[in-house]
Amino acid sequence: MHAQYEVTGVEAELLVEVCRTLDSVERLAGEDPDGAGLRAQRALLGRLMNTLMRDTGLSSVHAQTAARARWAQGRSASRTTSSAARQAARTRWHGAAPGA
Repeated sequence: MHAQYEVTGVEAELLVEVCRTLDSVERLAGEDPDGAGLRAQRALLGRLMNTLMRDTGLSSVHAQTAARARWAQGRSASRTTSSAARQAARTRWHGAAPGA
C-alpha cells in the first residue's frame, strides 16, 4: 500500500534540495570518502531530512513504524549476545567470580 501525499511549495523546495545534496554526497563519496566536504554534505542532508520529516509529520509515522517493528520481533530477538560475551562483560564490571 502506498500513501498519497500532497506536497506544499516549501516541501517541494526541500525535496529538491535533498536530491541535490544526495547528488553531492554521491559525487564526493567517489572523490574523497573521508573528506570534510562529504561530512558537511551528509550533515546538511540529515538536517534537510529532519526538517522535511518534521514539517510533513512523517517523523511520528516513522517512529511509530519502527517501534512496532521492534516490539513485533520480541525482546529475545534483540538479545543476540552470546553467554560468553555476557560473562566477559560481567567480569569487566564486577571482577572475576570468587573461586575462578
